[in-house]
Amino acid sequence: MKTKVAIIVPYFGKLPDTFSVWMKTARKNKNFDFYIITDDATYSKSYDNLKFIKMDFIELKEKIQNIVGFNINLNMPYKLCDYRPVYGTVFSELLKKYDFWGFGDIDVFYGDLNDFINDSVLTRYDKIYSLGHLTLLRNNELCNNLWKTKHNYSVYRFDEAWKTPYSCHFDEGWGLSEIAKMNPKVRKYSSNNDYYDIYPFKKGFFSYDGQLRAKEERKKERIYFMWENGKLFRKSINGEKKELAYVHFQKRKIRVGNELLQDNNQKCFYFFPNEITTRSNIDSYINNWNYYVKELKFKKIKQKISGIKIHSIQQSIFRKLRPLLRETLIKNR
Repeated sequence: MKTKVAIIVPYFGKLPDTFSVWMKTARKNKNFDFYIITDDATYSKSYDNLKFIKMDFIELKEKIQNIVGFNINLNMPYKLCDYRPVYGTVFSELLKKYDFWGFGDIDVFYGDLNDFINDSVLTRYDKIYSLGHLTLLRNNELCNNLWKTKHNYSVYRFDEAWKTPYSCHFDEGWGLSEIAKMNPKVRKYSSNNDYYDIYPFKKGFFSYDGQLRAKEERKKERIYFMWENGKLFRKSINGEKKELAYVHFQKRKIRVGNELLQDNNQKCFYFFPNEITTRSNIDSYINNWNYYVKELKFKKIKQKISGIKIHSIQQSIFRKLRPLLRETLIKNR
């Protein structure tokens, strides 16, 4: 691939056991360079397309603060998600040699990205994908400054999202992706069929789209994932098989088999709801299906409670009223 792409992934604190698997799937994508910004010294060896940059959370916060013209609200690493759109400016020196830069998560596992994101796609589009677990942007003035857009859309502006301590999803639908959507100069590509975003409130594997389908349809969707020689597949017990660019395992604790932790040269392994293993435990998965379809009710309730903040309610109301206020102002001019 002629187009040069860099993906920036900050992570502060101890990297999870699943990171060794993430690293294996990332390293296989030789046409994509990954930069891990971290204070964890567990992994110090860099590879051809995977580099570790030692930095603590306060240092990264200061770098962002130096770019913004007001005091930002950034007191915990998770809030960094809202600041992802500014990475192109923060790491501009590092990104000089790249045509595209992007951001992502370590709770994703990659297949062969080249089968989905290649020179043909990167030549025709400026912004690839729309969610925080993987988004790529052309390394130019237009895309690197999208976050600065002053607008009256029903989503956050940077000077709103960066003044609150709560997560605003400014890196995706409540910010950057909608801002890009409204800008006709930005050529956008997105396909939900390229990846699988796992719904976090079920023990089993269901996509967000799957939650909208009838319960009987979901019961047929007994799926698992297989990584083989750099390619990732979604497989079902009825024999269906589909290649994916990546799978997103958000908010899910998952065990990594000892055989994977001890041997990084495994050429094939499987993702089940509770473990990543080289053993194909399909029979056990089928026999315990009733357990896997249960909803994690406590987890879901806890998530909803944590999301009910006075500020969030205020912002939600404000955003709904903003378009009406804008129309009123235009009419009264």
